[in-house]
Amino acid sequence: MKPLRIYVCLITEYSEDSLWHQQFTYTLRKMGHTVLFPPQVGILEAWYITRGGLYKHTCQKRVTENILEDVKNRHKQDGIDLFFCSMFPCQFTPELFNGLTDLGIPSVYFFCDNFAHKEVAEKFAPYVTLNWVPEKNAQGQFKAS
Repeated sequence: MKPLRIYVCLITEYSEDSLWHQQFTYTLRKMGHTVLFPPQVGILEAWYITRGGLYKHTCQKRVTENILEDVKNRHKQDGIDLFFCSMFPCQFTPELFNGLTDLGIPSVYFFCDNFAHKEVAEKFAPYVTLNWVPEKNAQGQFKAS
């Protein structure tokens, strides 16, 4: 398998100290892939703001637009083979995946709290190339969508 250029968006911006980045980024790099991250686009800020119930839609929309803009620019420069996402639905909108589809970039959405966030299966899953669902009993939610 040829190494891929994978654009990764996780719950927080890139940091060597982030458990999420240590797990996913380290593994992808160890497999020989190039891992790309968005610049500071407000992912962590969206987490804090929306968890408090403030400005949810404004923050989600801004983060989505910022990520898509960066993806478009990088895809034009060197290409992106895959978009990998593991963010809470309060951090972005499903339009992110529509934009990726328009660019011809396949997407994988990994989410591991599907029973508490049924909106992932209902509002996000239909627009993703592949949903990675770790809870076996949640698979029915995704098949239905």
